Amino acid sequence: ERSVASFNAEHNNEQQQQHSLNSQGAAAPVYPPSLSAASIVLRWIRSYGERLPVTGQNVLIFFKALRDEFVLDRELEHPFQPSIKKMDKDFNFGRYLGVCQSILLQKVVHVKIFTWVLFALGVVVYYLFVLLVDCDPTILAWTWVSLAWLLCLYNIHFEHHLITVIKAFA
Repeated sequence: ERSVASFNAEHNNEQQQQHSLNSQGAAAPVYPPSLSAASIVLRWIRSYGERLPVTGQNVLIFFKALRDEFVLDRELEHPFQPSIKKMDKDFNFGRYLGVCQSILLQKVVHVKIFTWVLFALGVVVYYLFVLLVDCDPTILAWTWVSLAWLLCLYNIHFEHHLITVIKAFA
């Protein structure tokens, strides 16, 4: 009687042999799982939850594995074999990541003109209110407390509304 481990090993070998044929029927290179960049990246992502120490060497290994997997340029369909068209081996992956990060930060930091107009109107209204109450600190303090409570109640109402919408789609 075979053990479960030997059955799994044989099954994995059969799957690798089946997936090692490309679209022309010729044998494609099979990368050992312990050495492939994808396995390094996956191991890094899985171990992230274990809070392993992030050292400079681990970050460099992860960057190299991620770069190798990116340059490998796999096909989009299963079994994700390396595609026929290849990227240059000297592709500047660090610059690419830097450009992607700058684009992301531009989207995050960008404030629309409507937001600036709304902010300016709020400042003008608050300034007029301060002039109206003649800078009385008691009235201003109670106003801020009242606005905080209104915001809190609105937040509770909005959260209840979101929960209702989520339950409607469940």
